[in-house]
Amino acid sequence: MKIRIMLVLLMLIMVVGLMPVSTGAVEVRYPSELSGSTGGGNYQHVYYGEYGGNSIRWRVLDNREGELFLLSEGLVAKRFFGSNKYGTASIRTWLLGYFMSSFTGEEQEIIRPQQVFDPDTKEGINATYDPSGDKVFLLSRGEVSVTYFPRLKADRISTDMWWLRTSYDTNVQIVNDKGEIKFLPGGSSSLGIRPASKLDLSSILFAPAADTGETATLGKDLTAVSQLTGDMKLTIADDSNQTLSIDDVTANSSTSGSEVTVNYSGATPSSSNYLCVELTSESDTYRGAIKELTAGNASGTATFNLPTALTYNSYTLKLWNEKYNPANHTNYGSTPVTTSIEFANPIINVIPFSGIVATQFNGNLTAQGGFGPYSWSVTGLPSGLSLDSSTGEISGTPEDTGTYNLTTTVTDSDNKTDTANYTLTIYQTFSIDLANLTVDPGTLSPGFHKNIVTYQVNAVSSINSIDITAVMEDPGSTLTIAGSPATHTVTQSVYLDQGANLIPIVVTASGGHTQKSYVISVNGTASDANLASLSVNGHSLNPVFSAGETNYTINLDNSVETLELSASTSDTKALMLVEGAILNSGDSQTINLDTGENTIEVMVVAQDASTQTYTVTVNRATGNVDLSGLTLSDGILNQTFDPSVNQYTADVVNSISEVIVTPTLSDSEATTTVNGDAPSLPVSLEVGENTINIVVTGKDGVSTKTYQVIITRKEVLTINNESLPIGIIGGSYDATMTAAGGTEAYTWTATGLPAELTLNENGEITGTLESEGNYLVEVKVTDSTGTEASKTLSLRVNLGSGNGAYIIHPIDDTTYTKGYTEGAIPIMTVKEGISGFKYFSALIEPVTGNSGNEVCVFIHIRNGQQISINATKADFDTVNQAKAAFNVRAGDIIKSYIVDDLTNDPDTNPNVL
Repeated sequence: MKIRIMLVLLMLIMVVGLMPVSTGAVEVRYPSELSGSTGGGNYQHVYYGEYGGNSIRWRVLDNREGELFLLSEGLVAKRFFGSNKYGTASIRTWLLGYFMSSFTGEEQEIIRPQQVFDPDTKEGINATYDPSGDKVFLLSRGEVSVTYFPRLKADRISTDMWWLRTSYDTNVQIVNDKGEIKFLPGGSSSLGIRPASKLDLSSILFAPAADTGETATLGKDLTAVSQLTGDMKLTIADDSNQTLSIDDVTANSSTSGSEVTVNYSGATPSSSNYLCVELTSESDTYRGAIKELTAGNASGTATFNLPTALTYNSYTLKLWNEKYNPANHTNYGSTPVTTSIEFANPIINVIPFSGIVATQFNGNLTAQGGFGPYSWSVTGLPSGLSLDSSTGEISGTPEDTGTYNLTTTVTDSDNKTDTANYTLTIYQTFSIDLANLTVDPGTLSPGFHKNIVTYQVNAVSSINSIDITAVMEDPGSTLTIAGSPATHTVTQSVYLDQGANLIPIVVTASGGHTQKSYVISVNGTASDANLASLSVNGHSLNPVFSAGETNYTINLDNSVETLELSASTSDTKALMLVEGAILNSGDSQTINLDTGENTIEVMVVAQDASTQTYTVTVNRATGNVDLSGLTLSDGILNQTFDPSVNQYTADVVNSISEVIVTPTLSDSEATTTVNGDAPSLPVSLEVGENTINIVVTGKDGVSTKTYQVIITRKEVLTINNESLPIGIIGGSYDATMTAAGGTEAYTWTATGLPAELTLNENGEITGTLESEGNYLVEVKVTDSTGTEASKTLSLRVNLGSGNGAYIIHPIDDTTYTKGYTEGAIPIMTVKEGISGFKYFSALIEPVTGNSGNEVCVFIHIRNGQQISINATKADFDTVNQAKAAFNVRAGDIIKSYIVDDLTNDPDTNPNVL
């Protein structure tokens, strides 16, 4: 059906997010994507029209209600206002006359007359002239507001002062060179003109790059579209001059790369006129100019290639005729027509099938052309088989032998069909063995066995023929006797030459892929089973061929997939079998090679049926499965990469929860996976060790090599300490900060410590305390990666031990560690590995002191229970040391107090001093 493009108001609304951004993409915007400032002085700019030989660059102020609101970016001219009232001012006459005439008729056509009066409410409704009906005009004070100029003064600054649209009695408003709004008499100065206009958005087709010139890049391959970020020009609808009719659009297939043919007519030929196409699939948009519509090309055909596979009813195709003009000048186009591609009917690929009874069968019906995906139906299947209508796969276990005539139908997504007939043969078995072999006259020697391939017959010398009957295990195979077609179980006569005769019986499997040959020697006496020559085209045997050497080796690169083996017999009447098939002396046979070791056997059958086998071992190299590099998106390997080393380790900080492993292949034709997925996918990391396997598969599809990276994601960096030990004025203070997680080594800092204490980088707090009080200390630890953790801890400094009358300092000793309880009671904790009778000593320093004698009490605690006590009585204002001994073991605690006295009276409690 012929489609005639008519002038309609067409909005090409595209979804920006569906356009791929790729290298070499076509940059373009659509009308709906044009908008005003996004803030920060960011405006879109379009070129439209010209004045004085220069293209006019416009700032996009707004896009609403079907209009594109524009303001010239620079000054187009300088003139006197001519009158204080805009309605009668000469500047308005100049804009509507001389300036407007510089636009082409097509450009003028889509400029909309101003429809909405925007009074300057700040200065009163008479201050601004109503420009309704004007196609170009000056902005009013109300229009240079924050709506269109978000930064106000900064967005209003131009190269010089410029006029605003006002109608005062004595003055005209202007924008000065600082972006400020001021007043001047209309006839006092020649100032800049920045015209404004509003374009009919429905007549704007596209906004290509401003520097796009008169010449398009022609080609059949469409290019992905990306959103233009720079200056634009406009392509506007001009159906009066740019005409085009689309007759039909056809293609054989909807697959990527398929050729699409466009039949068109009614074009307007001229230079720089192009037939253009835009195709939007489910996720991407593509464009291209596919033919230049020069003289003689008003009608005809043009072609392009599908850039991606299409699915039914999930694409949009637009075609139009576009006149390209120089950079910064408007292009003109016919309104695009939306049409569809008429795809050809699908065609079924007819391939005969065969299978074995009671054995799993899988066969795929295939088609080409049309509009995928296909649906399938079939009639005539044997019992046990079924069809997957969506994939075309026939599968199952056939229950009976026989030949079945299948009728298959394929239907594409456009409801087009094709029907074809298949044959499916189900055999009892696939076999190239004989079940029996007999001759008449005579008998076979040795007796027949299917795995013996050479036999002798001693016949009567006067006969000139012999009858041979071959019975095949698989009646579906084909049979030849002495080179002539033969029939299963049917006797065939073979005429004999004078003297020795070697008669081949060849069984060929159904499908023709494999053969097996049996040889009967009649009246043969010669026993020469040597080869005269053996060679492989383009490759050398190792060792060099000699008739007496029967074993050879060839080493080949993986790229060699086949070889040509040639051989000739020493006795011209001898026969050769290569992989079960007859090879005539002097001929060659193509051998397909697997990766790795391939064994090729050449059996020479002498006239007397004796044999000799030559073996050629072909070692086809595996594909290169080495990596040449291995990197992580975060972190580095702890070992230098070496292709021969398979295992690596790496450490990452806790904040890294996933990593992309990038392997570099030594062989670009190899493939690789990371934990079974594509290398570009991130691998999630748990805290602790994460084992990542990188498997390289060689281009042979068989060879593999596994590299392993064990990535340790560190624990969250934390400070272990929950509190700081209490301090005693005048006592030496010693505390150690510890951390867990992160990456060692740690460094430490703190704020809020008493001035006399210091925290070194190793986390050790030391010093001698001088002031009583409570301190909030913020401790920060930083690991080797720069990760930080902090914690606020309380530090209490007491006047003395107990209630402050004395300071008790445990004396340093290898037996125990020193500390204080939260009540400032000194404690000595027995170290690991220590046991037995040990002394515990303390220095005693008076603070407020006590008159008379005092008692220094040592209490022995194990597992939270007091088990013994020791005490020393003295005047500790003058005596400065006390000592006690206990039978201890690791983990025991000794506490020490100064009390006023101890008695045997159970009702009397001592006072802690």
